[in-house]
Amino acid sequence: MQSNALSLQGLVTVEVITPEGETIYKSTKNNTLVKEAPKILLGNILPYIMGVSDSRSFSNTANDGRPTISPGDGGPNSTLAVSYVSLGYYEDGEPDPSLAPVTANDLTMQVASNRIAYKIITDYTLDQYSASYVASFTIGSGDEDRNYVEAALMCPALAMGSVSGYMDIPDPEGGMFDSTKLVMFAHQIHSPVQANEGNTIKYTWTISMQEPS
Repeated sequence: MQSNALSLQGLVTVEVITPEGETIYKSTKNNTLVKEAPKILLGNILPYIMGVSDSRSFSNTANDGRPTISPGDGGPNSTLAVSYVSLGYYEDGEPDPSLAPVTANDLTMQVASNRIAYKIITDYTLDQYSASYVASFTIGSGDEDRNYVEAALMCPALAMGSVSGYMDIPDPEGGMFDSTKLVMFAHQIHSPVQANEGNTIKYTWTISMQEPS
């Protein structure tokens, strides 16, 4: 399915206002994003991951004196970081689910609620104007019959809990996890994927933004 790069635009308005509240000058122009803007925005939707180096930075191939942009020490302390991958599946013997193409209007997964698995983002990689989220997991003895067909990036935007102001990302297997609090960031349908016990399934989901010109 086609995925469009995010396009950001804005306006800058300058006004001169008298003490009486009269506007005697007003000018509005399109703003210009510079080349660091996409990296700053992408860096702020990366989750804090224990053990992942905080010193990673976006690649900067141009030797033109531009600054190096890093996501920030410890990641963003907010509920807007993409922290989970939600996976929809059906099991062997069940009829193939009827899945409609995904759209920008999607809010929820399409498979039945008892056929959704939640995985924490385990790693990320950075490129010039992109961030790739990685979720990998090993297939257990009870998961061999699963046919994964749907995936979504999710963020805990409705907040599941916090500790001292820092977002605490609950384990999907733990008691604090509440899937109803998750908000969908991106959604995808794909061909069925199945793996034997002991094998690893790895999702790498890349979000990119267009380089300002």
